[in-house]
Amino acid sequence: MKKIGIYLTLAAAVLTGAGFSSCSDDKDYPPVIVPADYGSGVWDDPMSVSQVIAGANGSGVWVTGYIVGWIDTGISNAYTAETAKFETPATVASNMLMAASPDERDITKCIPVQLVSGSDARKALNLVDNPGNLGKLVTVKGNCERYFGTNGMKSIDNCNFDSVGVYEKPTLPAIYEANKSGGFEKWNFTDNSVGGGNVWKVDSKYGIVASGYISGTRYDTDTWAVSPEINLSGYTKVEFTFREAANYFTTNANFVKYCSVAVREAGGQWQTLTMPGTPDLPGNNWTFMDAGTVDLSSYAGKKIEIGFHYTSSAAANLAGTWEIDAVRVTGEK
Repeated sequence: MKKIGIYLTLAAAVLTGAGFSSCSDDKDYPPVIVPADYGSGVWDDPMSVSQVIAGANGSGVWVTGYIVGWIDTGISNAYTAETAKFETPATVASNMLMAASPDERDITKCIPVQLVSGSDARKALNLVDNPGNLGKLVTVKGNCERYFGTNGMKSIDNCNFDSVGVYEKPTLPAIYEANKSGGFEKWNFTDNSVGGGNVWKVDSKYGIVASGYISGTRYDTDTWAVSPEINLSGYTKVEFTFREAANYFTTNANFVKYCSVAVREAGGQWQTLTMPGTPDLPGNNWTFMDAGTVDLSSYAGKKIEIGFHYTSSAAANLAGTWEIDAVRVTGEK
């Protein structure tokens, strides 16, 4: 399981489906929330700046922090104490600096954030056109990547602060949801007991968690976490998505070998799903990622179950940890 100490240095987006619309005139913005300790990266549980500094990765994640400055690329395309500017007016609109405190001036405690030319996020956030943004708390959505030679964020395509924001809304209403706040306690776990413990556990911080590493020993396991029956009667279009993290699989290839997700008509045979986001899951860190969205419209009008299949191998010395913190089935009648 996690070494909680990793997160002691970390300061402190509901799961969204595929296909969103920009709603810059919509007043129903997601809240700006300061992560209390550890954020998973969804808009109502954003990561902290400290998590990004510590090396968190992933695409399409929400991060909260204060706008504290910008990098003067007119001096150099490097991130240094000389190029980091903590005042306005600004002369560069292509980036900004975020920190956990509005008064932060130590560049090692800030992250550079790319503002893409022509984007709504750049128009709303850059300090050249919006000098009043300096010191404001903001939540941005983008990719955790190396930027200016350090850990930062790129490709910002969504933001929220005060009454200004670009809010993403699911195009289809929810039919069924389960997340770390509730719902997983109603799932069934098959062949769950081994080595005096349980492979699958329900956790209020991480959702449902599977690990074949129990009390210091790796075991052979073959277990399922199965959702309650989901009624798709009356629906013509159905989509499914979830968020996941995986560690101690070493590689994505190992993760794919030992873990999979499937769907079945209630009481029928499991059909393994190919999730479009799975190839991007490293399998060797705790960063939650969107598994992507799959079309389940072939099951419209039926009753289905979703299953997460976890295995581990003592012989291969491989018993990774798999976490699913949110599951969502959406549909259209």
